[in-house]
Amino acid sequence: MGVTTRHLQYTENESKWQKCRDAFDGGEAVKARGEMYLPKMGGQSSDDYDSYTERALYYSATARTIQGWLGCVFRKEPQIAVPETIHQQLQDATLTIVPIEALAKTALQQVLTIGRYGILVDMPKEDSLERRPYLIPFKAVCRLGRRVRRCDAPAEHRVL
Repeated sequence: MGVTTRHLQYTENESKWQKCRDAFDGGEAVKARGEMYLPKMGGQSSDDYDSYTERALYYSATARTIQGWLGCVFRKEPQIAVPETIHQQLQDATLTIVPIEALAKTALQQVLTIGRYGILVDMPKEDSLERRPYLIPFKAVCRLGRRVRRCDAPAEHRVL
């Protein structure tokens, strides 16, 4: 299976994930999809339809609900029990200056939005200055076949 081959679960869920992301992104994302969410009425001219979409209101309950859940979960700072040497590494868990707490919030927000999120553990090449494991987050939309297209990873670590 090639890296561009879409897994069956990806194909089955792609439109659902898009709807979930649009609902989270709010009214502008919903309006940008046009007739997908705001069907044109019979006999409606293009100008009338444009006016109709401009006036359309979208209450962003999805984003507000997810933000509320994130606030509940992270109301207290997470307690991470690791040796002191590892604790310092968690302040830059991704080698892109993203602390583990921020990665956890992003992961939970993605799971609440579309139900999936991945975190890959990787190790730099042997000739790297700082050789230690690091985390590579990726969204479900970056996973095609059985391989991962690391689209959230720093450019030097991306595999396409």
